Amino acid sequence: MKIKSLDIGFKFSRKKFLLLVGVITFCLLNSLLNFYHVSYYSNNYLTNKSINSTDQEFKIHKADMSDISNGSEINIVFDASHHQYFSLWDTGFAGYSDLAIFLMNNSFHVSASTRFLNETIPSLNNNDILVLNYGNNQTYTNQEINLIDQFVSDGGGLLVFGDHGNRNDPYGINTFQNKLLEKFNISIDFNRINDSVYNYYHEKYIVFNSSYFDLTNITFFAAASLTLGTGATPIAICSENSNPLNAVVGAKCEYGEGRVICVTDAEFIWNGDARIGRPFNFGMKIGNNSKFILKIIKWLVNKSISSNNIQVLPEYSLFTANTFSLNLSTNGIYNISANITGGTIEPNQMINAENRTTWNITVNEDGYVIFIVNNSNENKTCVVHFFKPVISSRSILFSEVNFSRKVDQSISGLYNFAKYLRDHNFSVFASEMVLNVSNFDAVCISNPLQNISSYQISNLHSSTKLLVFGESYSTFLCEDNIAEEFLLYGFKPRWNPLNELLMNYGINITHYLICDNNTNENSDPIYPLIKGIIPELYFPAYQSSVIDISSNLTIFAQGSPFSWGENISNLGFAGAISFNDQDLNTTPLILYNSSIMAIGDSDVITNERGNAFLFPFLECWLKTGKPYVNFTLNPSKRSISIDGTSKIKINSGIMYDSNEEELNDGILITISTDLGKIVSHDEDPLTPGVQVSIKNKILTFRIQTEKVQGIANISAYNLSLAVIGQVQIKFQYYPIPEFITIFVKNQIDLEKTNDFNFILIISIISIGAVSSVLIKERKRIQTKIVSFKENVKQKNVERKKRKKKEKFVRKKLE
Repeated sequence: MKIKSLDIGFKFSRKKFLLLVGVITFCLLNSLLNFYHVSYYSNNYLTNKSINSTDQEFKIHKADMSDISNGSEINIVFDASHHQYFSLWDTGFAGYSDLAIFLMNNSFHVSASTRFLNETIPSLNNNDILVLNYGNNQTYTNQEINLIDQFVSDGGGLLVFGDHGNRNDPYGINTFQNKLLEKFNISIDFNRINDSVYNYYHEKYIVFNSSYFDLTNITFFAAASLTLGTGATPIAICSENSNPLNAVVGAKCEYGEGRVICVTDAEFIWNGDARIGRPFNFGMKIGNNSKFILKIIKWLVNKSISSNNIQVLPEYSLFTANTFSLNLSTNGIYNISANITGGTIEPNQMINAENRTTWNITVNEDGYVIFIVNNSNENKTCVVHFFKPVISSRSILFSEVNFSRKVDQSISGLYNFAKYLRDHNFSVFASEMVLNVSNFDAVCISNPLQNISSYQISNLHSSTKLLVFGESYSTFLCEDNIAEEFLLYGFKPRWNPLNELLMNYGINITHYLICDNNTNENSDPIYPLIKGIIPELYFPAYQSSVIDISSNLTIFAQGSPFSWGENISNLGFAGAISFNDQDLNTTPLILYNSSIMAIGDSDVITNERGNAFLFPFLECWLKTGKPYVNFTLNPSKRSISIDGTSKIKINSGIMYDSNEEELNDGILITISTDLGKIVSHDEDPLTPGVQVSIKNKILTFRIQTEKVQGIANISAYNLSLAVIGQVQIKFQYYPIPEFITIFVKNQIDLEKTNDFNFILIISIISIGAVSSVLIKERKRIQTKIVSFKENVKQKNVERKKRKKKEKFVRKKLE
């Protein structure tokens, strides 16, 4: 019994020893592999970080200022880079959308630039016009002033707006403009003109004449006077009843080859509310305000504008095709000729067109079709893009009706986006005519300035997919003092022209402006976030409108967690404030379902932004009804210990793009996590984040825990392909036996020594020891089995002998 007891004790100790040696071996091998990985890749490893809007990624496109649709048009560019209050695209009461329409109808091309002036000015032509409106507490840099000076000297036109500056210019409006105007010997005074006799409803709404432009009955709403020096002369003077007496409210100056005009009111060209039946109206539609601004523009470019109303309207202003039949409409009988670059056109000789004629076009390469009306001075141009049809082609119509943004290369044009779609197998069309949208796979309408008719709305509702870009607009709110005054006069809010179209989809583009800083400077760029993606991906946007959410719509992008919807954005006169209870605390910018996508900012996609970041998402939505394609991520386990060394392996399923085609091996996918660290090799260290390529049609990477408990949100994506995979892993604490903790600590201490050879030797010895023990144990067991069999055999022999002997004895006894 003693030997048996000793044997049992020996066997127990051997099992414990084997377990211990196995744990040591595992820890040492893990340390060895980690040591090798860190030492080999230490120079290439990049810590994962959020994608930021780098200068290269979001470099603002320097647009070609020439207008593709009509190269003879003069460009009037409104600067919007100095927090100017009044927007060219604002369709509300205090907006300039009516001015934009008015100028377009008079053969000018208008655009607004949020680029800094040192980017905008070099792209202007010598006969273009730069408009500088005012903003609170702004300043021009010396570089901007020098560039403006050179632009005017070379033949450019400059229009500068001031404002009344009573109480010593509290908002710095005229101080801002005077720094520039001193170049032209013009200065805006810090006062407000009143006229007790010649006024419009109120003595601060002054009425005056312009003998220089031969105009009467011009109304300014709270203007300042001008002080003029050498070379500057008046174009508008108040009456002898004004205070100050005979105040100058408009002046001109010829400077080098160019011209400058300054007027001291920017409200006289507001949209206002000129409804019939009310004794007091407001804005550019009263008196001769519209004629006054037109005279100013004409003088700045020294251009005689024809009053000829001949209409020559191609059915499409842009299209992609190999061969195409193009319909041309006119409003009478005219001699028309046409030519095309990059192809042929029939008929190619002069014809006598009556109302409508068809032109058959064959396209060899990108070019233009130029229609020339010979008995007028009017040319019309169609842009033709060569298109090689493929199976996956789709058609999209850019609707240019109601003065929507056009597909051209101007600052505010949609040319870059249209070209992107053309290059990604879309047939792209653009037209100023109301076409049957059911003939196209999708329709894009961007920031219309006029109300959309009931027929157009019904037509647009028949589209399979509708991509809509809106803009913020101004309305009246009772908490604003100025708004209260206008409401008492009986003025009514003006609404965004898109809302009539969008209400059936449960969408409302609000007058709330997305703000994400505490000073509420309306033109500051905001950085909306794409919802639900780690890291938070964002892009620049300007003067973006909050879109009301509906239950059947999904938010794709919204303001940052610090954004709010500011409700005193209506006129821009309210003081800078932070969030208050009457503002909105949620700020959706892009909403979608399978049939409609609404975006509260047109500037995110126009040429000026050139925001290629959004292009793939919009392309994907046009193809699939979703802004990106999801793929699965399959972790080897759903939870992992936060010991700081444990790793988890994650594989993807087979990945597809928006064309339902498998992604090829070698395509790089960005890996990101908000907890733990990525330990897979970064295959492109120059790109933010960790890049891992697809191999054998799948993606494989590893995440290592840190000593932080929580849920790890892991993303894998390729933004240029709009493919995204996401998964969550639980990082949690698992109790570990003390002896394992000791060995892990020893492993870490060894790793810190960087003694690779020592770790290798210990690992080999440990493996050898375990192998030796296992071999000896196997031999011992085999020996015992043989011995046991021999004993059994011997006992059987002895039993037989005993039975044989017992049988012999019984026979003897018988």
